[in-house]
Amino acid sequence: MTETSDRYPDLVQRFWREVWAVDNEALLAELLSPEITFRGSLGLTASGHDGVSGYVRTVQGAIPDFAVRIEEVIHDGDRVVTRITFSGTHQGTLFEVPGDGERVAYPGIAIHRFENGRMVDVWVVGDTLNLARQLGQVSIQPGVTR
Repeated sequence: MTETSDRYPDLVQRFWREVWAVDNEALLAELLSPEITFRGSLGLTASGHDGVSGYVRTVQGAIPDFAVRIEEVIHDGDRVVTRITFSGTHQGTLFEVPGDGERVAYPGIAIHRFENGRMVDVWVVGDTLNLARQLGQVSIQPGVTR
């Protein structure tokens, strides 16, 4: 690994901890390539700094105290994989469900790819079935098949 790639796990932690707490344009420019492609846990995609910033604002509009806890980090070369837990209070509309003030939490996995010291691709898969259950959209219980 190079000296630059050794920093990648720290940059990923800053991305989840700082960008998602406050929509910070300067930090986006520092951490993300202008050509960034982002596929978020809600299944939406965004590109460029403006696109990612818009995605962050969308999530913050539904879950203003949105937080990401990093459970595990795997790093190899230009890629960092994180196992994460998303959480917050559902206060705005999410999946067409109005906010109810209830806490939500769901797990996810993110793959971050770097070029020239900045993230150029982030691909996130979240357990949105789990989230949909918490929002009252799905009534299937774990372990029950139909």
